[in-house]
Amino acid sequence: MYAYHSHEKINTWKEIGSMINTAGTALAVNIFRLREGVSPEEFVKFSSEVDQPTLADQKEVARFHAFRILGDAEGGGVGFEFIELIEVGDWGEWIAWRDNSTALSEVRSGFDELVEPGSVRCSFLEPIGRSSADQLSGSETEF
Repeated sequence: MYAYHSHEKINTWKEIGSMINTAGTALAVNIFRLREGVSPEEFVKFSSEVDQPTLADQKEVARFHAFRILGDAEGGGVGFEFIELIEVGDWGEWIAWRDNSTALSEVRSGFDELVEPGSVRCSFLEPIGRSSADQLSGSETEF
């Protein structure tokens, strides 16, 4: 479930900590594909009715947004079907909580049922320029 990882393996908590932005939060983007035979509408329903409301109620999650990828600007495919943006306080604590919390059991099982194993890719983000870190966590700036 939510196999948050980059293309390169993160080996230590120190490496994870180095990816935390200056606002003291971790901001990540996850991209993934659905299992064969699962319609995008099935994931949209799950995300809208289970995933997003459940995560919005968790104190560990500062922000969470999900998006369906419709294609690239030229009308071609991009290899992934959905994007999720998540901002949490401490990444290591979030991972431990996410993987073990009973509050997320329905989210974990639904995600595992719908999302293609091994397709989830996670990248850590750092705001630059006008979207600097001081605008994160509770600001008027949205994803």
